[in-house]
Amino acid sequence: MLLAIDAGNTSITFGIFDGENLVKKFSLASDKKRSIDEYGVLIGSIIDQNDIKKEDLTASILASVVPNLTD
Repeated sequence: MLLAIDAGNTSITFGIFDGENLVKKFSLASDKKRSIDEYGVLIGSIIDQNDIKKEDLTASILASVVPNLTD
């Protein structure tokens, strides 16, 4: 499965794809003050709460217009 992330100025939208099928879609508010660790915990928690196994994620892709959030 693919984790696709779109980091924008007001929100971070991410989705889980199984092949070409979008399995789940989520959104978080963009906050340049949050650390990379905080985003990792938030995204990981959302994935866990939706019964998606992290070991099933085999690839990821990121689109970002916010340099501070790209890392």
